[in-house]
Amino acid sequence: QVHRATLETGEEVIVKVRRPDIEDEVQQDLDIMEALAARAEKHSNEMRDLQLHSAVNEFASWTRDELNLRNEMKNAQIFQKNMQDQEHVKIPDVYPEHTTEKVLVMEYVTGVKCTDREKLREMDVDQEELAKTIIDSMLQQIVGDGFFHADPHPSNFMVDGDDLIYIDFGMMGKLT
Repeated sequence: QVHRATLETGEEVIVKVRRPDIEDEVQQDLDIMEALAARAEKHSNEMRDLQLHSAVNEFASWTRDELNLRNEMKNAQIFQKNMQDQEHVKIPDVYPEHTTEKVLVMEYVTGVKCTDREKLREMDVDQEELAKTIIDSMLQQIVGDGFFHADPHPSNFMVDGDDLIYIDFGMMGKLT
């Protein structure tokens, strides 16, 4: 759950709160997925060849990591440092002093979804330049840093003027 708030110091922030009992709910779902994957591999050569159970275990690991909002804070900090020299890329600040395993506090940022072409036209955003910014930042993440945003769907990007704003750092990938 994400809420907008104002700190006593006056900064506008978002507060991401882990829902009560979500760990138990997620674990139940993961247990079901793991049981189904094991059964599928037992009864299907195709599923065994696809190593479905291994994929489910990897997904489960990522999902459990995503439940700890301190991990998301650390991901955002690393990502912000890595992207600091990327022109027109913004990463919201995090507030470690207010962040716990169950609560994440980040800078409130404004923008429009990168898929809202009408609003982007109204804002006179050069969509070719925006695409170039996205591609350049992805190449930097994957080739340059080996640390990348692993959940790049339209709800995790916003556009403000010429700036691409990344949000939601719960799922990040690493390459060696």
